[in-house]
Amino acid sequence: GLEALPLPWSPSPAAEDPVDLIVHGASAGEVRAAACWLETLQQGRPHLKILRTAGTATGLEAGAEARLPRDLPYALDAFFERTQPQGLVLTEGELWPNLLLAAAKRSIPIGVLGARLSPASLRLWAWAGQSGRDILGLVTAWAAASRGDHDALIKLGVPPERVRHTGWLKWPTLHSSPPSEGPGTRVPNRRPTLVLGNVY
Repeated sequence: GLEALPLPWSPSPAAEDPVDLIVHGASAGEVRAAACWLETLQQGRPHLKILRTAGTATGLEAGAEARLPRDLPYALDAFFERTQPQGLVLTEGELWPNLLLAAAKRSIPIGVLGARLSPASLRLWAWAGQSGRDILGLVTAWAAASRGDHDALIKLGVPPERVRHTGWLKWPTLHSSPPSEGPGTRVPNRRPTLVLGNVY
């Protein structure tokens, strides 16, 4: 049974009880970006029980309360059985097929905040054909980071009524959309820039 299998996620007291909403970000940047939106949401709905999840240790350090399971059906089933969310919000991406399927199986509405598609992701989803369209079709609503991302999602077969161009979450007080309208493009800067990150 499930109880005999190791859980490939980080259990915590925050992830043991039912919640109203799960908000997921891949790592620290996405977790912090979602925090701006969550602050506004909780002002209007202060009693919502929200579980913030991440996929990395740096995401947990940035404020997430639990690590989302790997994209394995049995792990996701166990996770959703424990948390029983009424909604799932993904920040920028994290469109893992088994995650979307597990949520859809439970009729959990799925939203994507600040949805972005790099050129490589766009090619991959296009290559997947009908299977890709079926997976993307499990998402209830998309908040696209740029007009380019909005148009790319529709080109991939997402129904237009499910997509809105809402702007970029990473700079909520400075920019309403990414500096460039194309997916996966660079931020203009006249001074030298040092970018630090990790690769798995």
